[in-house]
Amino acid sequence: MASVVKRWVFLILLLFGINFVFCDESLVRQFSQDSWTELLEGEWLVKFYAPWCPACQSMASMWENVAQQMKELNVNVAEVDVTNNPALSGRFFVVALPTIFHIKDGVFRPYKLARSEKNFYDFVARSQWKNVDPVPCMSFLGTFFRFSLAIKDIHATIVTTYGIPVWASYAIFAIATILIGLLIGLLIVCLCDLRRSEPKGGKKEKIRDSGDRVKLETDNSSDIDQKDVNSSGKTSQTQDNSESTLRHRETKAADE
Repeated sequence: MASVVKRWVFLILLLFGINFVFCDESLVRQFSQDSWTELLEGEWLVKFYAPWCPACQSMASMWENVAQQMKELNVNVAEVDVTNNPALSGRFFVVALPTIFHIKDGVFRPYKLARSEKNFYDFVARSQWKNVDPVPCMSFLGTFFRFSLAIKDIHATIVTTYGIPVWASYAIFAIATILIGLLIGLLIVCLCDLRRSEPKGGKKEKIRDSGDRVKLETDNSSDIDQKDVNSSGKTSQTQDNSESTLRHRETKAADE
């Protein structure tokens, strides 16, 4: 009888212990400078904090509740301790605590609204993050990381599927890198030559236009001078005719 009671007590304690372990398991992921690249895939809410920060301490329990709510939206929640990972705080330009980022496929957007469970939920569920401009350098970082993953997949395909040795795969990538660099350099040289040739043609056109304008202004001034000469000639001729008529009348009057 005593052994049966002990077994039941042991089973009850075991069940309570398992329940306690699973209930105590946090949904908030912890990241370090060795594992942060996982943030570049999928959708995340990430908090950068420090244990000595009062604002960070006040939202610790709330961040756990946010993680429970984000689980319904298939959004991961994580946090980074900047005191243990100072390189990450510098990498992500963290200048205030707590700093929260929304990350979608490697695109980082800062969260700047009031820190409450409802606001966090609406920010993700209603896609309010689309109205926030992404951090440019973070987007480039995500693109670069995805590109490196693509290169890694190509390398794995070459080695495993086609049975090419690893050193041969590295040689292929080295040759491809050199060829791509040569093509990019050739393209840059061509663009520079085109850009240099454009101003010269533009200057010639400007000189030609200015010459045409000077010629046009000269022709206009010549026309104006000719008109002035013609008008002055007509005026002097009219005066001569008037004087001749007056003299003729005086002569006629003297003869009478």
